[in-house]
Amino acid sequence: MSGFNVIKNGVRGLMLDMYEFNNDIWLCHSCGGKCYNFTSFQPAINVLKEIQVFLDANPTEIVTIFIEDYVTSPQGLTKVINASGLSNYWFPVSEMPKSGRDWPTVDDMVQKNQRLVVFTSISSEKATEGIAYEWR
Repeated sequence: MSGFNVIKNGVRGLMLDMYEFNNDIWLCHSCGGKCYNFTSFQPAINVLKEIQVFLDANPTEIVTIFIEDYVTSPQGLTKVINASGLSNYWFPVSEMPKSGRDWPTVDDMVQKNQRLVVFTSISSEKATEGIAYEWR
């Protein structure tokens, strides 16, 4: 692997479309808020648990999830994040920088074990679920 630098820590990002389906939160490929590829449907908990396993196995990694949010049930996203075990890593929205201030360093986030950053496409989720909104 000559010429490649090994990164000891870093940030990973995922964009996930989340919907309510069969009384649960599901992932699917979509366009304009409608799922079209029904073969790709799967419960969101499956992917979120994979992220939890990844964070457990890689203690210096940070994962950012951008959720295209079509979930309307109260606390729906929070419930599925908690059920997956990811809440142990969740960076609190109250600690996110405001007014152009800098984010903490990767080392600081790793040290505090706040290694999951979650954003939603629904602005009201910040008040109702404590999930950051940034969609511009």
